[in-house]
Amino acid sequence: MIRIQGLTTEGVVVTIPALEDTLKENIRWFWVDLNSPSEDESRVLKEFFDFHPLAIEDCLKYANRPKVDAYADYWFVVFNRYHPHRSKPEEFNVFLGEKFLVTYHAEAAYEIDQLFQNGFSPKWETPHHGFQAIFETLVNILFAPLYEIEDQLAEFDGMVHYPALKKTMNEVYKIRINLSKLRKTALPMRDLSYRVLNMENIGITDETRPYFGKIYSHLAQLNEIIEDCQELTADIRDSYFSLSGEYLNGIMKTLTLVSMFFMPLTFITGLYGMNFTYMPELQLRHGYLMVWVAMVVVTIIMYGWFKKKKWFE
Repeated sequence: MIRIQGLTTEGVVVTIPALEDTLKENIRWFWVDLNSPSEDESRVLKEFFDFHPLAIEDCLKYANRPKVDAYADYWFVVFNRYHPHRSKPEEFNVFLGEKFLVTYHAEAAYEIDQLFQNGFSPKWETPHHGFQAIFETLVNILFAPLYEIEDQLAEFDGMVHYPALKKTMNEVYKIRINLSKLRKTALPMRDLSYRVLNMENIGITDETRPYFGKIYSHLAQLNEIIEDCQELTADIRDSYFSLSGEYLNGIMKTLTLVSMFFMPLTFITGLYGMNFTYMPELQLRHGYLMVWVAMVVVTIIMYGWFKKKKWFE
């Protein structure tokens, strides 16, 4: 689908029905959005705009890191767009010229839809204002999932008991995966924003420079939060392994103590369970009771000794 909006010389935002109408003299600049374009619609990149073949190839392949390339009279910029249900960020392409802004994305982007329908403003006097708004929008959508992760980790951080922590480990591993996805999006975008901010020929004016500086600071903040969250998940994971080892050691200690109690009892019952004919103790009138008394006394002595050694703590 191809959508077109433009700003007239009178400062009015208008919907433009066809690409040919963008050439009218009363159009100051225009934004063409190729949203999930078909093969025929993608041809306008070459047939109408005559963009460089390498830039068009980058649009169609979807295998690029965020970058900015300068051509004769326009700039080609590749953004990362975060998608919560994808393992890798989506690619969002922008062609920025003196009188036009062309966006190309293979799948629908709800935040760009909202910006295109409601955000286009007469205050956007040049395509660079639209470019800055798109950049900022793609960055701002990263904050919501990251703040949600921070809230989840704040709940997990206070857990110090093994059973409670064990139940949360699956969630912690999911959070680590989401953090990795966010980092794959935010880190290259930070490098891109730094390059855009410091390019001399991209057309950033003194008026728009503070806005691009704000975008860079947001991305730096995002990456710092992501790193902090990754460290916190690592700490929670280490705490789980530590508590897990301690819990298993406690189980082994309990089983060892139980087996220690039964070792002398097993020896006594095994000794007098042998089927020899001449065993003097077997002829005693109260031999059975004496064996029971001996086993109870041994058990009490062992219990007292273990308690003195503080093995039950």
